[in-house]
Amino acid sequence: MLIIGGQGRLGSAIREAWAPHTEVLALTRQELDVKDAGSVMKVCEAYQPELMMNTAGFTNIDLAEEEPEEAYRINAYGARHVALAARAVGAQLVHFSTDQVFQGTPDQSYEETAYPLPVHTYGASKVAGDRFVQAIQPQSLIVRTAWLFGTRPVEEEIHSAASSSRSSVWQVDPSVIGCPTYVPDLIRSVERLLELHCSGLYHVTNSGSCSIQEFREAVGALTPALEWPSRSSQRTTHRARCPERVVLDPAALTRTGIPPMRHWHEALVDWVNRNA
Repeated sequence: MLIIGGQGRLGSAIREAWAPHTEVLALTRQELDVKDAGSVMKVCEAYQPELMMNTAGFTNIDLAEEEPEEAYRINAYGARHVALAARAVGAQLVHFSTDQVFQGTPDQSYEETAYPLPVHTYGASKVAGDRFVQAIQPQSLIVRTAWLFGTRPVEEEIHSAASSSRSSVWQVDPSVIGCPTYVPDLIRSVERLLELHCSGLYHVTNSGSCSIQEFREAVGALTPALEWPSRSSQRTTHRARCPERVVLDPAALTRTGIPPMRHWHEALVDWVNRNA
Protein backbone atom coordinates (compact mmCIF):
# COMPACT_ATOMS: atom_id res chain seq x y z
CA MET A 1 0.00 0.00 0.00
CA LEU A 2 1.19 3.47 -0.92
CA ILE A 3 0.03 6.29 1.37
CA ILE A 4 0.28 9.73 -0.21
CA GLY A 5 0.57 12.32 2.53
CA GLY A 6 1.91 9.61 4.79
CA GLN A 7 3.19 11.92 7.52
CA GLY A 8 -0.08 13.77 8.04
CA ARG A 9 -2.54 12.98 10.83
CA LEU A 10 -4.72 10.64 8.80
CA GLY A 11 -1.89 9.15 6.76
CA SER A 12 0.11 8.36 9.88
CA ALA A 13 -2.90 6.70 11.51
CA ILE A 14 -3.53 4.56 8.43
CA ARG A 15 0.13 3.53 8.37
CA GLU A 16 0.03 2.42 12.01
CA ALA A 17 -3.20 0.49 11.50
CA TRP A 18 -2.14 -1.36 8.35
CA ALA A 19 1.59 -1.89 8.95
CA PRO A 20 1.19 -5.10 11.02
CA HIS A 21 -0.36 -6.98 8.10
CA THR A 22 0.49 -5.02 4.94
CA GLU A 23 3.64 -3.78 3.27
CA VAL A 24 3.19 -0.01 3.61
CA LEU A 25 5.06 2.79 1.89
CA ALA A 26 4.11 6.16 3.42
CA LEU A 27 5.59 9.10 1.54
CA THR A 28 5.88 12.69 2.72
CA ARG A 29 5.21 15.75 0.56
CA GLN A 30 8.96 16.07 0.07
CA GLU A 31 9.16 12.51 -1.22
CA LEU A 32 6.11 12.70 -3.46
CA ASP A 33 4.63 16.02 -4.53
CA VAL A 34 1.13 15.48 -5.92
CA LYS A 35 1.48 18.70 -7.90
CA ASP A 36 4.12 17.00 -10.05
CA ALA A 37 2.35 14.54 -12.35
CA GLY A 38 5.63 13.02 -13.56
CA SER A 39 6.84 12.42 -10.01
CA VAL A 40 3.60 10.70 -8.99
CA MET A 41 3.68 8.45 -12.05
CA LYS A 42 7.36 7.63 -11.58
CA VAL A 43 6.88 6.57 -7.95
CA CYS A 44 3.85 4.43 -8.75
CA GLU A 45 5.59 2.73 -11.66
CA ALA A 46 8.63 2.04 -9.47
CA TYR A 47 6.74 0.53 -6.51
CA GLN A 48 3.67 -0.91 -8.30
CA PRO A 49 1.29 -0.54 -5.32
CA GLU A 50 -1.86 -2.62 -5.21
CA LEU A 51 -3.62 -0.06 -3.03
CA MET A 52 -3.17 3.72 -2.85
CA MET A 53 -4.48 5.99 -0.10
CA ASN A 54 -4.58 9.66 -1.05
CA THR A 55 -4.61 11.64 2.19
CA ALA A 56 -2.67 14.61 0.78
CA GLY A 57 -4.44 17.93 0.75
CA PHE A 58 -4.31 21.70 1.11
CA THR A 59 -6.55 21.84 4.18
CA ASN A 60 -6.10 25.38 5.51
CA ILE A 61 -9.52 26.81 4.72
CA ASP A 62 -8.58 30.44 5.30
CA LEU A 63 -5.24 30.29 3.50
CA ALA A 64 -6.97 28.78 0.47
CA GLU A 65 -8.74 32.12 -0.01
CA GLU A 66 -5.36 33.82 -0.29
CA GLU A 67 -3.71 31.07 -2.33
CA PRO A 68 -6.47 29.58 -4.51
CA GLU A 69 -4.06 28.44 -7.21
CA GLU A 70 -2.09 26.39 -4.72
CA ALA A 71 -5.27 24.89 -3.26
CA TYR A 72 -6.33 23.76 -6.73
CA ARG A 73 -2.87 22.46 -7.62
CA ILE A 74 -2.96 20.13 -4.61
CA ASN A 75 -6.63 19.32 -4.03
CA ALA A 76 -7.84 19.21 -7.64
CA TYR A 77 -4.93 18.57 -9.99
CA GLY A 78 -3.04 16.61 -7.37
CA ALA A 79 -6.00 14.24 -7.11
CA ARG A 80 -6.04 14.03 -10.91
CA HIS A 81 -2.36 13.05 -11.00
CA VAL A 82 -2.90 10.38 -8.35
CA ALA A 83 -5.92 8.95 -10.18
CA LEU A 84 -4.02 8.79 -13.48
CA ALA A 85 -1.12 6.98 -11.80
CA ALA A 86 -3.46 4.54 -10.03
CA ARG A 87 -5.12 3.72 -13.33
CA ALA A 88 -1.76 3.25 -15.04
CA VAL A 89 -0.50 0.68 -12.51
CA GLY A 90 -3.87 -0.96 -11.84
CA ALA A 91 -4.03 0.07 -8.17
CA GLN A 92 -7.18 0.41 -6.07
CA LEU A 93 -7.44 4.07 -5.04
CA VAL A 94 -8.97 5.43 -1.85
CA HIS A 95 -9.35 9.20 -2.05
CA PHE A 96 -10.32 11.17 1.05
CA SER A 97 -12.62 14.17 0.74
CA THR A 98 -14.56 16.48 3.02
CA ASP A 99 -17.98 17.62 4.22
CA GLN A 100 -16.97 21.14 3.17
CA VAL A 101 -18.14 20.49 -0.38
CA PHE A 102 -21.65 21.47 0.77
CA GLN A 103 -23.12 24.88 1.55
CA GLY A 104 -24.81 23.70 4.75
CA THR A 105 -28.49 23.87 5.67
CA PRO A 106 -30.31 24.25 9.00
CA ASP A 107 -32.41 21.08 8.68
CA GLN A 108 -31.00 18.86 5.91
CA SER A 109 -28.58 15.96 6.03
CA TYR A 110 -26.58 15.31 2.88
CA GLU A 111 -26.60 11.91 1.20
CA GLU A 112 -23.93 11.01 -1.33
CA THR A 113 -26.28 11.92 -4.19
CA ALA A 114 -26.68 15.51 -2.97
CA TYR A 115 -25.25 18.13 -5.32
CA PRO A 116 -22.10 19.79 -3.96
CA LEU A 117 -22.29 23.56 -3.60
CA PRO A 118 -19.20 24.78 -1.72
CA VAL A 119 -19.04 28.27 -0.23
CA HIS A 120 -15.25 28.66 -0.17
CA THR A 121 -12.17 27.88 -2.24
CA TYR A 122 -11.13 24.87 -0.19
CA GLY A 123 -14.48 23.18 -0.75
CA ALA A 124 -14.51 24.03 -4.46
CA SER A 125 -11.01 22.62 -4.95
CA LYS A 126 -12.02 19.39 -3.21
CA VAL A 127 -15.11 19.04 -5.41
CA ALA A 128 -12.89 19.41 -8.46
CA GLY A 129 -10.55 16.73 -7.13
CA ASP A 130 -13.42 14.35 -6.40
CA ARG A 131 -14.72 14.76 -9.94
CA PHE A 132 -11.31 14.13 -11.46
CA VAL A 133 -11.05 10.89 -9.50
CA GLN A 134 -14.57 9.80 -10.46
CA ALA A 135 -13.93 10.47 -14.15
CA ILE A 136 -10.46 8.96 -14.40
CA GLN A 137 -10.76 5.96 -12.06
CA PRO A 138 -14.47 5.15 -11.63
CA GLN A 139 -13.71 2.08 -9.48
CA SER A 140 -12.02 4.28 -6.89
CA LEU A 141 -13.37 4.67 -3.36
CA ILE A 142 -14.04 8.30 -2.46
CA VAL A 143 -14.56 8.85 1.27
CA ARG A 144 -16.08 12.09 2.50
CA THR A 145 -15.53 12.62 6.19
CA ALA A 146 -15.44 15.43 8.76
CA TRP A 147 -14.06 16.69 12.07
CA LEU A 148 -11.34 14.11 12.59
CA PHE A 149 -10.18 13.44 16.13
CA GLY A 150 -8.32 10.75 18.00
CA THR A 151 -5.02 10.53 16.14
CA ARG A 152 -2.98 11.37 19.24
CA PRO A 153 -3.36 11.28 23.03
CA VAL A 154 -6.09 13.65 24.23
CA GLU A 155 -3.88 16.24 25.89
CA GLU A 156 -1.41 16.30 23.01
CA GLU A 157 -4.13 16.69 20.40
CA ILE A 158 -5.96 19.45 22.23
CA HIS A 159 -2.85 21.47 22.96
CA SER A 160 -1.72 21.23 19.36
CA ALA A 161 -4.88 23.23 18.55
CA ALA A 162 -3.11 26.44 19.50
CA SER A 163 -1.09 26.23 16.27
CA SER A 164 -3.66 24.47 14.08
CA SER A 165 -5.47 25.84 11.07
CA ARG A 166 -9.25 26.03 10.96
CA SER A 167 -9.29 22.67 9.22
CA SER A 168 -8.77 21.24 12.71
CA VAL A 169 -11.88 20.32 14.69
CA TRP A 170 -10.41 22.30 17.58
CA GLN A 171 -10.31 25.57 15.60
CA VAL A 172 -13.80 25.66 14.08
CA ASP A 173 -16.16 28.37 15.32
CA PRO A 174 -18.01 27.09 18.42
CA SER A 175 -21.51 27.39 16.93
CA VAL A 176 -20.78 25.34 13.80
CA ILE A 177 -22.57 21.99 13.64
CA GLY A 178 -21.14 18.86 12.05
CA CYS A 179 -20.23 15.21 12.53
CA PRO A 180 -17.19 14.33 14.68
CA THR A 181 -15.25 11.36 13.33
CA TYR A 182 -12.97 9.12 15.38
CA VAL A 183 -10.08 8.21 13.10
CA PRO A 184 -9.75 4.52 14.20
CA ASP A 185 -13.47 4.05 13.43
CA LEU A 186 -13.01 5.74 10.05
CA ILE A 187 -10.12 3.44 9.18
CA ARG A 188 -12.10 0.34 10.16
CA SER A 189 -15.00 1.41 7.94
CA VAL A 190 -12.65 1.98 5.00
CA GLU A 191 -11.14 -1.47 5.58
CA ARG A 192 -14.64 -2.98 5.50
CA LEU A 193 -15.49 -1.20 2.27
CA LEU A 194 -12.31 -2.53 0.69
CA GLU A 195 -13.05 -6.06 1.92
CA LEU A 196 -16.41 -5.85 0.16
CA HIS A 197 -14.73 -4.50 -3.02
CA CYS A 198 -16.83 -1.35 -2.87
CA SER A 199 -16.26 1.62 -5.12
CA GLY A 200 -17.84 5.01 -5.56
CA LEU A 201 -18.66 7.78 -3.10
CA TYR A 202 -19.31 7.16 0.60
CA HIS A 203 -19.98 9.44 3.56
CA VAL A 204 -18.12 8.06 6.58
CA THR A 205 -18.47 9.77 9.96
CA ASN A 206 -19.51 8.69 13.41
CA SER A 207 -23.25 8.78 14.07
CA GLY A 208 -24.85 11.88 15.50
CA SER A 209 -24.02 15.55 15.12
CA CYS A 210 -23.25 18.40 17.48
CA SER A 211 -21.84 21.88 17.64
CA ILE A 212 -18.16 22.41 18.25
CA GLN A 213 -19.06 23.91 21.64
CA GLU A 214 -20.97 20.73 22.57
CA PHE A 215 -18.04 18.62 21.43
CA ARG A 216 -15.56 20.62 23.51
CA GLU A 217 -17.84 20.46 26.55
CA ALA A 218 -18.06 16.68 26.17
CA VAL A 219 -14.27 16.44 26.06
CA GLY A 220 -14.02 18.76 29.06
CA ALA A 221 -16.46 16.67 31.08
CA LEU A 222 -14.39 13.55 30.45
CA THR A 223 -11.05 15.29 31.14
CA PRO A 224 -11.75 17.80 33.94
CA ALA A 225 -8.08 18.20 34.82
CA LEU A 226 -7.11 19.15 31.28
CA GLU A 227 -6.25 22.81 30.67
CA TRP A 228 -7.38 24.09 27.28
CA PRO A 229 -5.20 26.43 25.24
CA SER A 230 -6.88 29.83 25.16
CA ARG A 231 -6.93 30.16 21.38
CA SER A 232 -9.01 27.02 20.88
CA SER A 233 -12.02 28.60 22.58
CA GLN A 234 -11.83 32.06 21.01
CA ARG A 235 -13.76 33.26 17.98
CA THR A 236 -11.37 34.85 15.52
CA THR A 237 -11.79 36.71 12.23
CA HIS A 238 -11.70 34.32 9.28
CA ARG A 239 -11.12 34.98 5.61
CA ALA A 240 -13.44 32.21 4.46
CA ARG A 241 -17.13 31.91 5.27
CA CYS A 242 -17.84 28.35 6.33
CA PRO A 243 -21.19 26.56 6.36
CA GLU A 244 -22.86 26.72 9.76
CA ARG A 245 -24.28 23.18 9.65
CA VAL A 246 -23.17 20.22 7.52
CA VAL A 247 -24.40 16.76 8.53
CA LEU A 248 -23.40 13.87 6.30
CA ASP A 249 -25.90 11.03 5.82
CA PRO A 250 -24.15 7.64 5.27
CA ALA A 251 -26.87 6.35 2.96
CA ALA A 252 -24.41 4.50 0.72
CA LEU A 253 -22.97 2.62 3.70
CA THR A 254 -26.47 1.54 4.69
CA ARG A 255 -27.24 0.31 1.19
CA THR A 256 -23.98 -1.65 1.22
CA GLY A 257 -25.06 -3.41 4.40
CA ILE A 258 -22.40 -1.88 6.63
CA PRO A 259 -23.86 -0.79 9.99
CA PRO A 260 -23.65 2.92 10.87
CA MET A 261 -20.59 3.88 12.87
CA ARG A 262 -21.16 4.23 16.61
CA HIS A 263 -22.21 7.56 18.09
CA TRP A 264 -19.44 10.13 18.29
CA HIS A 265 -19.78 10.42 22.09
CA GLU A 266 -19.21 6.69 22.54
CA ALA A 267 -16.11 6.97 20.37
CA LEU A 268 -14.97 10.00 22.37
CA VAL A 269 -15.23 8.04 25.63
CA ASP A 270 -13.20 5.24 24.05
CA TRP A 271 -10.50 7.70 22.96
CA VAL A 272 -10.25 9.30 26.41
CA ASN A 273 -10.16 5.92 28.18
CA ARG A 274 -7.47 4.58 25.86
CA ASN A 275 -5.28 7.55 26.73
CA ALA A 276 -6.08 7.82 30.42
